[in-house]
Amino acid sequence: MTTLCAWPIRTVLFRPICAYCGKKESFYADCEYRLAVLACDDPEHRRMAQRDANSWLHKNGRVRPDIYRQEPLFHETHILITDVKVPRTSGEVDAEGWRIARPSLDNLALIQFNHGKWHIPVINEEKDIRKWIRMEDLKLSLPAQKHALVDALEEKLVRGFYLADSLAYDEARRLQEENDNPAPSSTAPLAQDNIETCIHPVYGIGRVFVPSREEAVPAQGDPAQQGAFRSKD
Repeated sequence: MTTLCAWPIRTVLFRPICAYCGKKESFYADCEYRLAVLACDDPEHRRMAQRDANSWLHKNGRVRPDIYRQEPLFHETHILITDVKVPRTSGEVDAEGWRIARPSLDNLALIQFNHGKWHIPVINEEKDIRKWIRMEDLKLSLPAQKHALVDALEEKLVRGFYLADSLAYDEARRLQEENDNPAPSSTAPLAQDNIETCIHPVYGIGRVFVPSREEAVPAQGDPAQQGAFRSKD
């Protein structure tokens, strides 16, 4: 039976199988470094893996560069190919050697939501230092007329680039839980439906459990010893 949704796994000492059917994996929907949802060759399972990875990103405040780099901020400015100004904890601004990080094998260059702010990764390759700066700090590297592009991207980040996939994952999880823990059917027979009131000529009124209404179970022997009466016809 196919699983309807999945959560990412650490790809270290892991079982290389599809999260949805258990077949051999051939597709990784990356979430972070060595964290992914695995799928097989089935196109539907790959689609589900990407949906569920996007849901994880949404719920954990992450956005991939293939998404955010399509925004006007990066197409209408040269900020991806020029140095950016990076505020230091001392309050000074370091203006040399810092670039917006490019994705690599061990660093997916995700925008992240931390401490109530959206942050973008930057790197100083000469010093071999990586860090995240607040999105709003990009305004230090742009002319005033371009600041609105930073605000527009932040507004989209707040709305959620992966919101639709997150809602789809939630619905798939709800259906999966229903499949795993089905509620009792309203039409299923109840025990009390098979209990009838009977009148015995010696012992008077009593109640008896009848296993099947179609085939009444006759009492055998002394009802006082059997603990049951004959059901009514």
